[in-house]
Amino acid sequence: MTDELKDLSYHELDMVVKSPLLVNILLSGSDGKMNKKEREALITYIHAKSNKLGDSLEKFYHHLTENLLLTYSELLQSLPRDYKARNKEIVTRLGKLSQVLPKLNPSFSVPYYN
Repeated sequence: MTDELKDLSYHELDMVVKSPLLVNILLSGSDGKMNKKEREALITYIHAKSNKLGDSLEKFYHHLTENLLLTYSELLQSLPRDYKARNKEIVTRLGKLSQVLPKLNPSFSVPYYN
C-alpha cells in the first residue's frame, strides 16, 4: 500500500480503500439503476488516477486496481438492494471518513478527497 496509511486501523484503512467505490455506487445508482457502462467508467477512473497522481496516491490507486472488480462486487452485495436505503447507508459510511482524513498527511488526504 503506501506509508501514509500504515498507522490506520484495519477499519480505517478499509474505509479509505472502499470510499472511492462507494462514491461511484452512490452516483451511478442514485436513480435506482446501475449499469455496466457506469461500472466501466469507475474502472477507467481508477486506472487513470493510478497513473496521474503523486507517488503515494499512485501506489494507493494501483493497489485498489489489483482486486477492483472483486472488491466492488463484494461491496455492492453488502449494501441494501433498495437504492434509497443503499444511498442512505453509503452516505453514513462516507460521513465516517471525515474522522479518518485528518489522521493522514495533507499531501495524501487533500488530493485523495478531491
